Amino acid sequence: MKFVLFFIKACLISSLTQAQSILDLKLKAVDLYHSEMYLEAEEEFKTLKSRSKYERYKLELDFLRALCFYNLLDERNLKKSKSIFKRLINRKNKINSEVYSNSLLFYGRALHRLSELDSALVYLKKYKKFSKDNFADDDIKSVLFSLKNKNNYTKFTLNRCSFNSIYDDYSLTSIDDNSFILASNRPKSNKKNSSLNSDLYYLEFNVRINKWSRVIPCDKYINSEGSELSPFYSANDSICFFSRSTKVKDSISLSEHKIYFIHNKNKLWSNPALFPLPYDGSNFKNPYLTNDGNTLFFSSDMNGGYGGYDIWMIKKKSNGFWSMPINLGMSVNTIKDELYPYISDNTFYFSSNGHLGLGGFDIFKAGIDQYFNILYVDNMGYPVNSTNDDNALIFKNDSIGYLSSNRVGSINFDIYKLQNYEN
Repeated sequence: MKFVLFFIKACLISSLTQAQSILDLKLKAVDLYHSEMYLEAEEEFKTLKSRSKYERYKLELDFLRALCFYNLLDERNLKKSKSIFKRLINRKNKINSEVYSNSLLFYGRALHRLSELDSALVYLKKYKKFSKDNFADDDIKSVLFSLKNKNNYTKFTLNRCSFNSIYDDYSLTSIDDNSFILASNRPKSNKKNSSLNSDLYYLEFNVRINKWSRVIPCDKYINSEGSELSPFYSANDSICFFSRSTKVKDSISLSEHKIYFIHNKNKLWSNPALFPLPYDGSNFKNPYLTNDGNTLFFSSDMNGGYGGYDIWMIKKKSNGFWSMPINLGMSVNTIKDELYPYISDNTFYFSSNGHLGLGGFDIFKAGIDQYFNILYVDNMGYPVNSTNDDNALIFKNDSIGYLSSNRVGSINFDIYKLQNYEN
């Protein structure tokens, strides 16, 4: 995602070349866009479009509105972005060549995420022919990979869980066989001023009646005014790790993500404590602790990596202190983003939008040795992965797992139950 945003910003600065771009003006809409508040930004851009003083920016405003919808990434908003990009492409003679070119690119990308693969390939190739650059090369490879593998289903079946909301349900971790913690931005929380920042929630599965319980917010001392994400529960240590981004005072912005942990004693949680990492203004999230408690994996955009978010690990030393972060290297990490490390059955799982995949973030599995050296990396294929984003894979046992996806058919990010029909 971070790579996409960087590219979009570069496009807007360098290619929407009028006498003056709308982005050169000091407008609330632009601030919202750069704060990644795309829904609010789109509304502001739409309002500006209706005002006569911004008539000259009308098509640029349409382009920005489409980008806002695109970056929301759910099916409904991708369809909205597709419609606007298509309209701009059809007005080729009335827009400058760079708006036309970038509309081709993002129209192709929207089609790809919506699994309209043949059409996506057509427009991505049109972009490449028109622009004569390589920005669409990875997209074209991914579409071809999707077309090649769309009928090659692996040994899993997926079903959307009934506890999903109309908001984003990002990831799940299991406390025991039937108790879970969920990260979600649904608005029902213990916050004094509830917002759509993510919180942690508790839920159970009742085996007797085969039904999920009501989703209950975790205690208010756990859910802050900021955002809590990517919980991981270590049953051996009775500790739940998660990332937290606190609210910046007098601002709409959140601070960088840091990793916290809470102890579970007789179903009572301790106050969150900051996990010791070399925080330097970078983001640290997606914690995973190995079963022996001696290695913690996480994702970070700290200096020294290969791209956006890389996967790192730290090891517990004999004196009880932790080592400095160790990057997992180029076998796993790319110039884009790698997230959600997880180990099950001596196999290392992670999500990436940098390795060749079906589209967006895909889930990959990697062979590892006892020192966590990477032996191979494989895409998990359909139906685990889709042409949109697939993240946060966990396994409850050999037969059942869970992941989060905004694939076609989801409302936003939804949790899916994964079953291995060979076990």
